[in-house]
Amino acid sequence: MSSALKIFVVSPDIRAERRIEPYWTVQLLKVRFCLLYESAIDAIPKDKLEVITGIPAQNQLISLLESEKVTAPLAQLTDNSRELSQYGLRDWQVLKVSNYTITVLNEAD
Repeated sequence: MSSALKIFVVSPDIRAERRIEPYWTVQLLKVRFCLLYESAIDAIPKDKLEVITGIPAQNQLISLLESEKVTAPLAQLTDNSRELSQYGLRDWQVLKVSNYTITVLNEAD
């Protein structure tokens, strides 16, 4: 039986259901959000990478939300070395991925 969590990932360019492992670190999550191994199509090599969020890992600001309707974050996933389980992530919660650079620039205006 898998311990993978079913969560929703939302960003300016995507809304998708993903399975993630609670033992992943925030840094690994960021890399996986940035890149996905495309294995569904045999014509594409297994090591072909596909951009998911369109936001580079170093620019990702990840917020944990109870649902898409609740905008107040439960937590900000800011510590790259911390495991996701330490944030209390549960099935069907939402990870909202924003572009840190754009967010900072917009707040400065």
